[in-house]
Amino acid sequence: HATTCDSSPHAGRAESRRLVCPMFDFDELSEQEEDEESHNRAKQRAGEATKQQSLDELLELRRQCERRRLCVAWGASKEQMETMLRDVQLWDRYGICALKEECSKRRIPIDNLYEREHVLSRLYDVLAWQQMSLLQLQSECWRRRIPYVAQTRVSNIVLLATENKFPD
Repeated sequence: HATTCDSSPHAGRAESRRLVCPMFDFDELSEQEEDEESHNRAKQRAGEATKQQSLDELLELRRQCERRRLCVAWGASKEQMETMLRDVQLWDRYGICALKEECSKRRIPIDNLYEREHVLSRLYDVLAWQQMSLLQLQSECWRRRIPYVAQTRVSNIVLLATENKFPD
């Protein structure tokens, strides 16, 4: 729809110029804005629900790790926790000989470890340590009062941990 708009201050004069300008439908604009706002609120609610679901998944993974005695207090990511839980589920089916063989493959010292639970505990510690960044590993060594030497193999850190006079 179009209507004429008087551009002069004197409406009705013959010499005044008239311009054609479109009619603006404010009701339609309001409906469009309401639709956009409704759509944006729905997107925001969906995003919040997704974030909440992700948080719930992370909390559940953290609980599973803690039930398995895996240290994740250092801030393990979802992928890291899933990887550790897969390994742990596999090891849970192993006997002591297979667990010791797994330690040997990973160069984890197992001297004087005769109980399955002790071997598993050692594997769990190293599993977490292998997932950590260098800074996280240094921090964990400091927390456990284990001397950290740059470019030291994780297996050497485990050895130092077994000699630690100040265990957790």
